[in-house]
Amino acid sequence: MISDEIREQRKKLKGQGLKAHLDYFWEYYKIQFLLVVLGLAVLIYMVNFFMSKKERVFGVTVLNVEANEEEGARTWSNDLSQDIVKLLDVNTSKERVDCDFSRYQAPGTSFNQADMATQTAILSGISSSDIDVVIMDRYNFDRYVDGGTIQDLRDVLSKKELEKYQDQIYYIDGDTLTKSEASKDDMTSEEVSEEEARKTEALDGFVKPDPTTMKDPIPAGLLVNDMPYISKQGYYKKTVAVLGITTKTKRPNDVKKFIKMLEN
Repeated sequence: MISDEIREQRKKLKGQGLKAHLDYFWEYYKIQFLLVVLGLAVLIYMVNFFMSKKERVFGVTVLNVEANEEEGARTWSNDLSQDIVKLLDVNTSKERVDCDFSRYQAPGTSFNQADMATQTAILSGISSSDIDVVIMDRYNFDRYVDGGTIQDLRDVLSKKELEKYQDQIYYIDGDTLTKSEASKDDMTSEEVSEEEARKTEALDGFVKPDPTTMKDPIPAGLLVNDMPYISKQGYYKKTVAVLGITTKTKRPNDVKKFIKMLEN
């Protein structure tokens, strides 16, 4: 029997050194020992996770930012996060700000797996109210508006504020938006190549859409290329960039403060 074998081994260990005892322990109890260590590691991780988990108080996703190097996007993300922390007086011991500059989604309708993953992540973040503001290249902004994820500026900004930003308001013709809810879920649109899409969002030669020519002009976003904070950082130098307020944001007042910050 195993118990008899163990007793016999213990007799042999009498008078032996520490190494002999350790070898014996490892031979007969290593599985139990490893299970205990694994259990403690999981317990420590879970306790640390829940103790250190911070409430997200503001989220910004900047799509297709013109940073060729990953380090550049990471630096911008950290800098913007720190500025928002100061702006909103965030208690960093309990709260956090999320600024995501890592997302890229090719303009046009020829999606690959990476583009689909980006779109899914953004839609999920908007749906869960984790993303309050998006800044996107013009083509993708139009598609997210068409997908029903960007809200009318009139729902957040007052008439006075809209007048203040009138030169920067980016209008969408509501009459051209997708009417089918099923289509909105898929964010489908007519087939457009990446080359064609890039032409529509090139900053060089861009003409702001004229709301007077639209059947149903909707102030969907704010053109941010000339906003001092954006231009100074160089987020978008060649591409028309538009800021949108997500439909699920729970922090409209903080969104307003954020927009004001971009003007400085």
